[in-house]
Amino acid sequence: MSLAYKSIKAVFVALLALLALFFLWTEVAAAQETETAAQPAEETVAEENAAIAPAGVTPQNPLYQVDRFFERTGLFFTFGKEARARRLTALAEERLSEARVLAEDDDDRAEELVEEYETTFEDATIAAEISGDE
Repeated sequence: MSLAYKSIKAVFVALLALLALFFLWTEVAAAQETETAAQPAEETVAEENAAIAPAGVTPQNPLYQVDRFFERTGLFFTFGKEARARRLTALAEERLSEARVLAEDDDDRAEELVEEYETTFEDATIAAEISGDE
């Protein structure tokens, strides 16, 4: 085998491994959301803020663009109108959490994330209406 073939094969295997890890990660996150949804609804303001999706990787992190790439990839592989609406809602909540973290740090990028939240939430609302799951 040539060196080029071996390196292409290694890159392909690494990409498959990353893709598998991504899907495992999303399944764990979905399971955690299901457990959280089963808890009682009586919450204080601090608990309500904590109930919003965690910010995860923020624009302050050098790996933020990688995180966004995997979000877009996950959205691309989300099949079904109802599932897409749920995924868009989760992404919108994550943008809002990221904006909150940036606002706490007085970062100007918080406003951009709020705008992304509004756009993504509108897309989620439209997807939910189309799916009949308002």
